[in-house]
Amino acid sequence: MGTQHPRAKDWLRLAQMTREDAELLRRDGRARSSASRFYYACYQAAHAIMLCTPAQADLPAQGNWDHRATINGVVAVLRRYASVSQTSAQTLRVRLREVYMARVQSDYGPEGTVSVEQIEDCKATAVALVHYAGRMVAS
Repeated sequence: MGTQHPRAKDWLRLAQMTREDAELLRRDGRARSSASRFYYACYQAAHAIMLCTPAQADLPAQGNWDHRATINGVVAVLRRYASVSQTSAQTLRVRLREVYMARVQSDYGPEGTVSVEQIEDCKATAVALVHYAGRMVAS
C-alpha cells in the first residue's frame, strides 16, 4: 500500500496487548470483562488497519471514532485494500457487530451474562482482525 500513518504500529501493538489481556480474563473465567477486552482489541485493530490506507490522512489518529462507523469502515477498507471477498466482508461485519453487542451487554447490563460460545466467537473475531491488522501494518 505504501501509505501508513505513523500511529498504525502503535494501534497494532495496543490491539495485540488487549487481545492477550482478554485471553487471560477468559481463562480466569471472567467472561464479561473478557468480552469487553476482545471487542476493544477489534476496535484497536480496526484503527491500525484504517491508518494503513491512502485515505488515512482524513482520519483522526486519537481513537475517538464512532464504534458502529468503525465496524463499517474497517470492513470497507479490507474489501478495497486487502482483497477480502464480499462474502468474507459480510461475515466479518456480522461478527464484529456480535462482538460489539457482547461488549455492550457485558459493560452496560449489570445482570447481563455472556455465554461461553459468545466468548469463543469474540476471541475468534479478535484473533482474525488483529491478524489482518498485522499483515497490513507489515506491508
